[in-house]
Amino acid sequence: MLISTRLDGSTSVLEEPMRKYGRAIVLSISSAQVVFTIAEDAKSLFDALKAGASQDEIRKYLTGMSNLAQGGLEEIKKTLEVFRNVRADVISASTYYYSSNDSKIIANL
Repeated sequence: MLISTRLDGSTSVLEEPMRKYGRAIVLSISSAQVVFTIAEDAKSLFDALKAGASQDEIRKYLTGMSNLAQGGLEEIKKTLEVFRNVRADVISASTYYYSSNDSKIIANL
């Protein structure tokens, strides 16, 4: 965990980028859950096929999976963009932070 403060006790320029990073991680967990659900649906489809599901049942599975995958794709694209923005923010803040003479970092591992 990275804790960053200025010597005068004010908030560091790294605080907000680190918060954004935390939110990006939460968003990526949500995206991973969508992928997991798609995998579960694929297994259910396979089981239905083995059990002799009708074409209508198969079509419903495939339609649902397709819709979920499309929504998942959009969520994953959004997650990727959030991580890209966080990366840029962290690089910018770090550059400023390390160039400042009145800052320090305490790293708790």
